[in-house]
Amino acid sequence: MPLTDEEITLVVDSPLIQLSNQSDWEPLDFTIAGEPYGLTADLFTLISDATGLQFQFVNGRTWGELVEDYQSGKIDILQSVAKGSNLATEQLEGDTLYTVDYALATRKDEESISSLDKLGERYIGVLDGWSITEAIQEAYPELTIYYYDSYEEAFKDLVAQRISAVLDIAEVLQTKVERERDKGITLQILDEHNLLPNRFTYVARKELEPYVHLINRSLKHLEKTGVVAQLKAKWFESAHETYGHFANQALLDKLTQPSQFGTITQANVADTPHFIYVDKVSDKPDEYLIISIPTQNILDKAYRYVVFNVMWTLGTLVIVLPLAWFVSAPLSNPIKRLVIETKKIKHRQYNKVAIHKSSISELNELSTSIYDMAQSLEQFQRSQDEFIESVIQLVAKTIDEKSPYTGAHCLRVPELALMLVKAAEEDDSKAFKNFQFENDDQRREFRIAAWLHDCGKITTPEYVVDKGTKLETNYNRINEVRMRFEVLWRDAEIEVLKQRLDNPERSEPLMTELNTRRKELMAQFDFVAKTNIGGEFLSDEDKRNLNEIGGQTWVRHFDDRLGLSPVEELRMPKERPTLPTTETLLSDKVQHVIKRTTEVTFPPELEIKVDVPEHQYNLGELHNLSISRGTLTPEERYKINEHMITGIKMLDSIPFPDYLQNVPRIATTHHETMKGTGYPRKLKGEELSIPERVLAVADIFEALTAGDRPYKKAKTISQSLNILHKMALDEHVDIEVFRLFIRSKIYLQYAERFLSEEQIDEVDESQYL
Repeated sequence: MPLTDEEITLVVDSPLIQLSNQSDWEPLDFTIAGEPYGLTADLFTLISDATGLQFQFVNGRTWGELVEDYQSGKIDILQSVAKGSNLATEQLEGDTLYTVDYALATRKDEESISSLDKLGERYIGVLDGWSITEAIQEAYPELTIYYYDSYEEAFKDLVAQRISAVLDIAEVLQTKVERERDKGITLQILDEHNLLPNRFTYVARKELEPYVHLINRSLKHLEKTGVVAQLKAKWFESAHETYGHFANQALLDKLTQPSQFGTITQANVADTPHFIYVDKVSDKPDEYLIISIPTQNILDKAYRYVVFNVMWTLGTLVIVLPLAWFVSAPLSNPIKRLVIETKKIKHRQYNKVAIHKSSISELNELSTSIYDMAQSLEQFQRSQDEFIESVIQLVAKTIDEKSPYTGAHCLRVPELALMLVKAAEEDDSKAFKNFQFENDDQRREFRIAAWLHDCGKITTPEYVVDKGTKLETNYNRINEVRMRFEVLWRDAEIEVLKQRLDNPERSEPLMTELNTRRKELMAQFDFVAKTNIGGEFLSDEDKRNLNEIGGQTWVRHFDDRLGLSPVEELRMPKERPTLPTTETLLSDKVQHVIKRTTEVTFPPELEIKVDVPEHQYNLGELHNLSISRGTLTPEERYKINEHMITGIKMLDSIPFPDYLQNVPRIATTHHETMKGTGYPRKLKGEELSIPERVLAVADIFEALTAGDRPYKKAKTISQSLNILHKMALDEHVDIEVFRLFIRSKIYLQYAERFLSEEQIDEVDESQYL
């Protein structure tokens, strides 16, 4: 465009003009990867070429933010402003940039709406920042307008029926509706209305007035030369334009699936199946290549070719197959029979393998060889099974013989468990009607698990299992305590004798005091000795009394570090007390605590859930005597319970064959409870199978009735069943298995085989059923 000298001077001295550029107002004003696109971007670029004015597009902002930037002076020109709006009348307004129509985006099931007058009391959505909404709201007070930051949010509410329509420029809504086509959204063009300005201009700050005149003149020049009309045709009328903003959500979704980049996938585009290839071509900025081709265009020829060849092949096969079958039958049929025999070997059904005769001598020889191999494998399998079971029984017997306190527990529990599980198989009650071992392998699996149920006890120290008193370690330390009482006794006598020498006249009252002290010491030792047995519950008052007794002092003259083993020396405190030294009657010393040398951890796959005490052992005298019930400290209780963890580790490390794969599980769950308070996995009843529940009942009943354990008297049948019944009511064991135990009289069958006559008494079964 030719410029006057005055205009040339103006352009030379012109600053870099900051021009607004919206992010997503296709096809009028939008950006791709930070670059301006759309009708207005092209128009101002041509104005720059025609006049020499330099524009810098400011983008990456919402419309509301662009308006704020303009009002604060950060932007020089704000374009795409409705002519006659408040924003336009208050600022320096330029000439018209373009004219448009208005439309509503509605759901397809919405009735026809051709004007604002027909909106009634509907809810409509508009983008935040529109200047014409105030006038519309004032003219139509019954109308409710919601403001949105993006079209995505507006269309989401439209599909969800929270609003009835979205109002915007028809050309802009057209591109958005195409993108949401699969969501049932359509476009309705609105009639012209004085509240819907169809001419859009730009506004500028007052100091830019000379440049506004120049821009207006260049607009007239571009319109006169037909450039503006060409731009409108390009952006409004061309069928090919979607510049950077995909019109189908299926294509957009592909950009969020990096695993499919560089591969060909299928998806529906505009309700038509397409082959789609997606790949990332640049990181800065992010740019992608998408190729979408209708599936039919590619596959039609291939389908025709494939169909032709398939039909030709089928025709040939119809002719050839009968002939091939007739020729191959004498050979294939015997081979198929041999395949069936080999499958029997695979499933270890050796005794079912048979010899099949054939007219082909080689197949006869092969059949005979397969039969001989099956016989050899059966014999080998039998010898292996016998070897494994003998080793398992040897381990069980070794555990029983390790301590006389376990007796023949590992031998009797399998017998009782097998009797009870057989009764469960034969029982038709609701609890057991669906229970049945599928084959002999599962029965053998249960039998082996029962034999190995206490295999972990092989590592449990005998003195912990056999601990009969609280102060017992490898020996009963009550004798040490008794000797200290003897020292206090002697000290009391010596003190009285000294006082009698100094005060002969007080001889009689002093002897009275001595006798009183002697009685006190006798009573105190009696209390400590009874406490050591652990037969009764120790109350808080008893514990206080124990601490008062233990607080009495005596004088030690000999070094307690002499004669110790290297391990004991390591536990002694570093500081040596000066002899003679005063000590308490009962104490918890540093050397009493045996710390763990390694941290106790369990592999997650074992699912072990137990609380591990801080120390391996605590031999403190007060610590042990203060045990409320029984004779075991928490550390010793853990050590005994640890046999289950050891059993899990031992059995888990054995590569059992597939048909014995459940042995580790069945063998190590008999200390779990129905309510989930057992150990070591804290499993609940629904997590325990019937064989596991059966083994738990068998283990407890055998322990209650065992008569070969020196530390307890064997209980009668009725006593044992009473205890077992209480445990069932407390959800310690399965009450249905307990009732089966009573109902099937397995308890009586077991008693007749393994219990003494004195233990077999009358049982009132009705109280349990």
